[in-house]
Amino acid sequence: MNDEYEISLSRTPDGHLIATDDPNVPLKHECLINEPGDNPKPIFIHLDVIHNGSAFPIWVCDSQDRLDDPDLEMKLKEENKSQIIEAIKKLEAQGQIE
Repeated sequence: MNDEYEISLSRTPDGHLIATDDPNVPLKHECLINEPGDNPKPIFIHLDVIHNGSAFPIWVCDSQDRLDDPDLEMKLKEENKSQIIEAIKKLEAQGQIE
């Protein structure tokens, strides 16, 4: 079994980040990293995660203030990697893979 995880921001075909400020967005598998909590401007950012040849849809809640950060992808990976891996392991155990 490969322990590598390919994590990237999901983008539309024209390169726009897939994100929403709607907390009711339909979250496939309901896999959400971080909660809106006290964040006055939460944004839900979709990640593409590949592990062992399977794709996992993961959403990360962050602040809208960071959307223009050129290092957003790197920071989201660094700050949330352990939570992302934990979520993937849980989805694999439940048999919820694409």
